[in-house]
Amino acid sequence: NPPQHMVEHIKTEQQISQLVSGHKFSGLTPMGTELRKKVIDGIVVPAIRSRQMRKPILVITITDGQPAGEPTTAVFDTVRYAIQEASNSQYGRGAIAFQFAQVGNDEKAREFLGKLDDDPVVGQLVDCTSNFENESAEMARANPPVDLTPDLWILKLILGAIDPSYDTKDEKSNRPQGGPPGYGAPPQQGGYGGQGQYPPPPGAPQGYGQQQGGYGQQQGYPPQQQGGYGAPPQQQGGYPPQQGGYGQQQGYGAPPPPPRY
Repeated sequence: NPPQHMVEHIKTEQQISQLVSGHKFSGLTPMGTELRKKVIDGIVVPAIRSRQMRKPILVITITDGQPAGEPTTAVFDTVRYAIQEASNSQYGRGAIAFQFAQVGNDEKAREFLGKLDDDPVVGQLVDCTSNFENESAEMARANPPVDLTPDLWILKLILGAIDPSYDTKDEKSNRPQGGPPGYGAPPQQGGYGGQGQYPPPPGAPQGYGQQQGGYGQQQGYPPQQQGGYGAPPQQQGGYPPQQGGYGQQQGYGAPPPPPRY
């Protein structure tokens, strides 16, 4: 493993390149086993149990292949374990979200991530994003079809795990739409931000998520409410508030408004 100072406070592309170039990638991919050992048991659970978690955690796993060298249910079990730990805490189920992203075009990896994303239980707790070509083909088959661009693919990669309107657009299952309590209620009928399609690029008029609060406001982060992060304030319209956990209106998981210039 790299030294601790190399994996903390990463802010530049140069730091990322240095970190990746110093690591040799080879062998099997025990994804679920390592995810639990290094991230869930190593970082998340201690923060939850010690009540030292300062904000929700988004876990992004980047892989070029399907898991190997571990039980076939290891990834599923790890996700369920992490969500259960959060659900039993003061922070609630929305304290952690998962994004699994594929690099390369390995078909087995795509099939595995598809099963994970469409799973009737775990699929509601994670988002999986394939490479641009596969995601574009899946979006084109959606109803209504979506013309995916590279910029919108990046948005889906970043927001899919915390905003269900992005997550469900590339899924074929019939499970109910909507993320875990705390990351916001199911989106309004009609797709992203009630527009029926992906939002225009940041800065365009009538952009996605023109709601009060959330990330990106010039006033900064919303004040914490008593009893946990993002307790529901008086309703301002849009997504209805939920009880407990992170990400009520004006909190984590609210769709970001366009940046102001």
